[in-house]
Amino acid sequence: MKKNLSESLDEYIDKKLYPMHMPGHKRRLKGNTLLTGSRTCEEKLASMALYDLTEVKGTDDLHNPEGFIRESVKRTEKLFGAASSRYLVNGSTCGILAAVLACCKRGDIIIAGRNCHISVCHAIELGDLRVKWVEPEYDPDFEIFTYMDKMKLEKAIKDTKERIGALIITSPTYEGYISDIGAIAGLCDKEGIPLIVDEAHGAHLRFTDRRHEAVENGADIVIQSPHKTLSSLTQTALLHISGKAIKSYPWIERKIDEKLSVLETSSPSYPLLASIDNCVDQLVKSGEELSGKYRKMLDRTYDILKELKVFKAAGSMDEGPLIRDRGKILINCKKSGINGVELSEIMREKYGYETEYANAYDLLAMTSMWDDEEKVLGFAKGLLIEDKSLYEKNASKKKERPLSQGIYSKGVIYDRDLLGSVMTIADAMESVFEEVSFEELKRADKERLCAEYIYCYPPGIPFIVPGETVKADFIRYLEEAKKSGSRILKSRSKDNDSISCIIDGGKPTSAKRI
Repeated sequence: MKKNLSESLDEYIDKKLYPMHMPGHKRRLKGNTLLTGSRTCEEKLASMALYDLTEVKGTDDLHNPEGFIRESVKRTEKLFGAASSRYLVNGSTCGILAAVLACCKRGDIIIAGRNCHISVCHAIELGDLRVKWVEPEYDPDFEIFTYMDKMKLEKAIKDTKERIGALIITSPTYEGYISDIGAIAGLCDKEGIPLIVDEAHGAHLRFTDRRHEAVENGADIVIQSPHKTLSSLTQTALLHISGKAIKSYPWIERKIDEKLSVLETSSPSYPLLASIDNCVDQLVKSGEELSGKYRKMLDRTYDILKELKVFKAAGSMDEGPLIRDRGKILINCKKSGINGVELSEIMREKYGYETEYANAYDLLAMTSMWDDEEKVLGFAKGLLIEDKSLYEKNASKKKERPLSQGIYSKGVIYDRDLLGSVMTIADAMESVFEEVSFEELKRADKERLCAEYIYCYPPGIPFIVPGETVKADFIRYLEEAKKSGSRILKSRSKDNDSISCIIDGGKPTSAKRI
């Protein structure tokens, strides 16, 4: 007999795996004990139902806050240093969509980091925008993008002769790399271009290292997911607008509210709203204490990770030219003889830790101010035990895996004309398409145009977007990524070994070359 959702969740919870992943509250909102499935699901839902209200007299209205919701938002604005903030219950995705569509007119060019979340691509599609991709800096060891270089963005702006609606970057990245927001904000101010920062993974920076937080450093619009690294419930988010943005772009608040009224549910969840307020309350009352303990916990964690010999931990904050949020524990397995997916299985089955993400080379674990210090230190010690075992087996002398197995393999995906999309994403998505097998694409004389998004989730960063060319090397990369255990998702094609491609002659007459 199939289990229902509640039973399946209870079964998972009762395994008592320690969460080295989001959400940031780590299921420890009540006291210091990891909450388990000891109560029945009905009892849990009953307590939540007490707060599951609607917009009646005395409960205020998120879409027109005049009472306690407005007061809560004001407290949040003060805490995060924003001139104007919005509570979101459709996640950072909703905030990113609203910000992009508020700043850009149909047909505008948007400059975006190539490592953007798929929600940015969806905003580009919905707004029928043209995108100029800018590639961030790249780490060949970890095979990931790191920070966005200001000089590359400046060149992209100077090379663009048409209207630029906005510039959007991700900082911190999913793996924790931070860009110099102050320098980029200065560039955007000079050019009169709104700067949107996807800071979904950086809501905690205000409290752990304000020097690198986007609002503090002059971004115009900042979208955060407090559920990822703070303590609110999943699906909650914040959108912050700076005072500088309101002065430079007087229309910005009105346009964002207009877009949110379209994109966000008209029946926002009060339990979610209450969880944002509770998170803010915790930070107002205990933020300094929480962040102090958190920094000490990470100091101890990285002291252990320094002892690794075959695994490699990404550096902590401000090491060399890179700026990293050390709350993201990123472990490279390249010289260990096992891959990240295999290491994640070991940490789950042998030590009881569920990690955030793993691929052919890397393992990512997320921490927060709500973590149990002994548990996090136990995770680091478990890594050290496995590292020692592999070192003794002489794993460090094994041949490294070929570069093409990495998730963002530079030689396979990004060694091409990044501005060479033939069609806008919107036109590509409206074109007539067919599913074409991997084998046919590899031996085809003529390269085809992609008609779907292909990405790995998490983190939800597209490898290829509609309107871009599907190359044979890209197909070989996908095959290798799948073999390594990476979870490849596609937005249209049903067959695992095919890609939706635009049929020749099937593109709309409105198709625009980029």
